[in-house]
Amino acid sequence: ECFASAVPASLHYNRWIADRANQFLEQVDEPFFLFVSFPDPHHPFSPPRPHSDAYDPNDVPVPRVVEGELERMPPYYREPLDPLEQGGLERTSHLSETTLRRVIAYTYGMVQMIDQSVGQVIEQLDRRQLLDHTTIIFSSDHGELLGDHGLLHKGPPPYRQLLEVPCMIKGPDIPSSRSVNALTSHLDLAPTLLDLAGIPNGEFHTEGQSLMPLLDGRAETLRDHLFAEYHPRGMLHLYNQTIRTQQWRMTLYPEHADWGELFDLKSDPYENCNRFLDSSLETVKRELGQTLHREFPPHPVIPQRVSKW
Repeated sequence: ECFASAVPASLHYNRWIADRANQFLEQVDEPFFLFVSFPDPHHPFSPPRPHSDAYDPNDVPVPRVVEGELERMPPYYREPLDPLEQGGLERTSHLSETTLRRVIAYTYGMVQMIDQSVGQVIEQLDRRQLLDHTTIIFSSDHGELLGDHGLLHKGPPPYRQLLEVPCMIKGPDIPSSRSVNALTSHLDLAPTLLDLAGIPNGEFHTEGQSLMPLLDGRAETLRDHLFAEYHPRGMLHLYNQTIRTQQWRMTLYPEHADWGELFDLKSDPYENCNRFLDSSLETVKRELGQTLHREFPPHPVIPQRVSKW
């Protein structure tokens, strides 16, 4: 899962996707909505040259792992998962530091290629004199553990490395150089786009909120908590729900009342010390749990599995 792709960068799928986007922009002559989706960065870690050689594995930071941290977590963190489970989660204990460093360096190389591919699209917007009239949103669907916590890829764990993704927005109605530290969700993107386009929400129902008050400085926050949910594909008992506030992240497993995760993100921002069994935090657990069950009751879905992908 870690190799330099033999496909030339000029023929790589990332370049192909950017070229197709630019072909569309070459022809467009009216207001448009364009969704450009790059698969990378993602495992297998296989950027083409020169991106595979862009970063020296000896110079990248090693993953953050605290000895014994997984002993505090639900037992599936330490056991083999069903190979059909989505995300490909695996432990890194069988990998050398040399391999992990190369994985990270190749991931950086993939990110570099995405940067260049997005740059191609932005250059085309500029050539067509559309850039100053176009709103651009850059985001991602999930992150990668990349060796942190002794884990690789993704899966049931709702660690910050997986849930927190980039979100950058540029446009004619958006002040530049503003950075916002607020709890936001991809659910907010649709109402934000409608707001930017001057289109009333009408019958469009969403639990998201327009981000415009954050973008133009009218507000510093929209909400005090968010929810996340993991629907298993193979091991159905791993279904879990998460509530996240600025200080806390708590995860419950409806099929296992004795499993849970609770992290104080102020004192433990890297989520290395699970305090779910800490008796001094019973009030915190109760209040977070009440909000979770009231606003986001469990609703597991039994998948009709045909194949892994």
